[in-house]
Amino acid sequence: MSEDTSLGEQPDLAQCANKCLTTTGCQFFIFGRGFKHGRCYWEHTNSSSCSEGWELDEYDFYSIRCGADRASCIYGCTEPRALNFDPSANVEDGSCIAQTGCAAEPCTKCDREQRTGKCGDDEPYRSFRYDAVEASRVADGALVMDGDLSDWGVQRLHGGRGYKDVPFAKLDRTEVVFETSGQGKYFGESDFSIEWMLSWDSDYLYLAAKVTDDTLQTSSTCYENGLQVAFEVGGPAQGERAGMLQAERSSDLEVSRLELINMALGAEQHACSTEGVGTRICCVHYELSQQVGGFFRRTKLAVLRNPMARTTTYEAAFHKSDLLGGDEGHLRQWNDGLRFGFSFVLNDGDNEARQNGWAGYYPHAIVQGWNGGQKEPHKAGTVHLAGPDPASASDGSGGGSGGGGGGAGLFFLGIFLTLLTIGLAYVFVVWREGGVSAVKRLLKLDQLRARPRPSPSMATVLGGPLSSASTTGAGYSSYNPPA
Repeated sequence: MSEDTSLGEQPDLAQCANKCLTTTGCQFFIFGRGFKHGRCYWEHTNSSSCSEGWELDEYDFYSIRCGADRASCIYGCTEPRALNFDPSANVEDGSCIAQTGCAAEPCTKCDREQRTGKCGDDEPYRSFRYDAVEASRVADGALVMDGDLSDWGVQRLHGGRGYKDVPFAKLDRTEVVFETSGQGKYFGESDFSIEWMLSWDSDYLYLAAKVTDDTLQTSSTCYENGLQVAFEVGGPAQGERAGMLQAERSSDLEVSRLELINMALGAEQHACSTEGVGTRICCVHYELSQQVGGFFRRTKLAVLRNPMARTTTYEAAFHKSDLLGGDEGHLRQWNDGLRFGFSFVLNDGDNEARQNGWAGYYPHAIVQGWNGGQKEPHKAGTVHLAGPDPASASDGSGGGSGGGGGGAGLFFLGIFLTLLTIGLAYVFVVWREGGVSAVKRLLKLDQLRARPRPSPSMATVLGGPLSSASTTGAGYSSYNPPA
């Protein structure tokens, strides 16, 4: 239970490590996680074994690799995916050059010849290939929101109606597959990538997304590191069509409006469901409705995070009453052939629970355009309620009378398998660092005495928010408390 000295609030682990590096005498430090993320302290202990004792708290314990005298420090970029990675460096100096996120190299801006003609400085971007996407008709009840995408059909995700890293235009019209914001950096497909698909039945529009994200820091909000989805409906000047789904995509808010729902894992969650209880309930925020009386709140969601694979699976079902309201005339509109404005954003915070970048489908209908709280419907894409997917029909998993996924049972099986993977990975890292004897000590949990701040985190050993601590080039090492 050593004394400590605050090194101030730091935005991420690397900055906390650098603060320790530049503080004379600092050899060991701790960095907060969860609701204590950003808190950084110098620990005045003499060894990584922390002879003063341990207590449990929301912190992780690290040691500077190149010693208190800094004699063996080699400063440089320690991120292997950076354009200027230095394999000899053992201390991150913040010089890493991120990738651009451009849809093609060299970076290009959309122009009138390449696209539909709506790409001028004063006109909304329209993708030549992806301006309209299709949702495949499935049998009622064929899809269950449990985080298991097997009931979508094995061919769907990579078929003609499966989409991956769809390009979009930034405000300067540069076409990208990912856009950074604030302190965010992008290091390619392994950093952040999205595969997604859409379906529909008599009552719901379904969205499935498999997100590759090297680090995920959850929070109590539903958007900062989560999914935001918008749908276009008629504005007040549309008369009887006000509030009905449409694809006008007008910049006049009297003609076009958006409805917006945000959803995500809650703080400290690895799995959630709207059908869950207590701490397993997903975060769902019904932000913006254009219907009389607002949302019916019938949307369903399941999210599963796999820390080992570094993927997050979203499976969402949007009830037609949340999109069209309760008017029977509006609800009868929900039929094959319907087209309407559609946009979604998946946000990336890197090591922080904040919006440091994003990707998705026409994300600028939602981001960087407050517009009096109404967002920008003219920047949306469109979705078409189509017939069964030919790819899934060929393997017998499409629009027939399938029985759906495994329901709640498969959802909780997913949670069990995720936790089992976490536990096995944790034991493996302990074995790798300390051998069989360390594993034996780990299993004697009744002997563990951890101290407030230097307690270990699963994220540290699994490649989550603190994954750089387990690499050889970051300049610091993480430690597990001894038995």
